[in-house]
Amino acid sequence: RALLGTNEARPGERIVWDTQARLFSLQEGWPLLRDGDFRAFDEASYNATQSVNPPIPAADSWQVRLQNQVDGAAMYGQFRLEQDCSLVNRLRRCRTAGRFVRGGGTQQSSITAIEQSINADVVAYQSVRLSADLRIKAQSLSKGGFLGTECPLLLRVFYTNNIRSNLEANYCFWAIEYPQQPGVESSLPYIKTQRIARNTWERVDVDLKREIPNLLSVERLEIHANGHDYESNVADVRLDGIGVIDQPLEPSVVLPPNGASRGP
Repeated sequence: RALLGTNEARPGERIVWDTQARLFSLQEGWPLLRDGDFRAFDEASYNATQSVNPPIPAADSWQVRLQNQVDGAAMYGQFRLEQDCSLVNRLRRCRTAGRFVRGGGTQQSSITAIEQSINADVVAYQSVRLSADLRIKAQSLSKGGFLGTECPLLLRVFYTNNIRSNLEANYCFWAIEYPQQPGVESSLPYIKTQRIARNTWERVDVDLKREIPNLLSVERLEIHANGHDYESNVADVRLDGIGVIDQPLEPSVVLPPNGASRGP
């Protein structure tokens, strides 16, 4: 245990100084991800990460990636910021949300993605929690599309286990099913699919230590929208190491990566 003044931190907790309130507070867990509230940079700075030599300073947290899945696709998607406001106890409170949008009635798939390097050894943590607020406003494909991989929102974790590095765990979310249009949920073992209510914020919370056997490190996190036309949001993204194992096991030898692999 650690003691700072009258503040005592137990194993796995940390004492944090709030510069505005000028108070110490106890926080459970250690943040492994930066800028999960999308407030560190403006929209132009995030999008400047697409350029090798951007005309303005680019963000150093999230990087934006636009990728058409078919050569000759007519239109890329866009990553934007928007204010999400609500009344709490009669007070108007706002936060910044990321927005993935693509329109125009396109008939070919395109990915709009943001990603962040994590490179965190997580062996010593009891749990590693990935959480985010998600909302899907619109999607032109039914469910997860024709193959179950065209998800209007997807969280993708790149990780290392005791055997290999650069593995993937994917969490696919969809909101709309069109009865006259074929659409499926993926049967691939490294993709877990969940339906959420349309145009409604839903908090998603995943313990990666439970989901991924022998998890050693988290390499990076990607959040993307995929499909023909879509509009979806993400806000308040967190990746936290919770608790500390008293005697962490020695990591096994990790083989060098040989391209991205899907699942363990």
